[in-house]
Amino acid sequence: MSADFTDDDEEAWVLKRRTEVERYLAEQGLAHGGVADWPAWHIAPYVSIWAPLSS
Repeated sequence: MSADFTDDDEEAWVLKRRTEVERYLAEQGLAHGGVADWPAWHIAPYVSIWAPLSS
């Protein structure tokens, strides 16, 4: 994470990515059990990988 990218920036970035993941899944009509609150892996503000919620 860059020096000028704060923890608050990271949280906002994660929330935006999560919203995008949920929107994409809905647009594609993909059935799923939900999206986790935090990515399984990420390098903010560049990339994130999301896992489904555990049952």
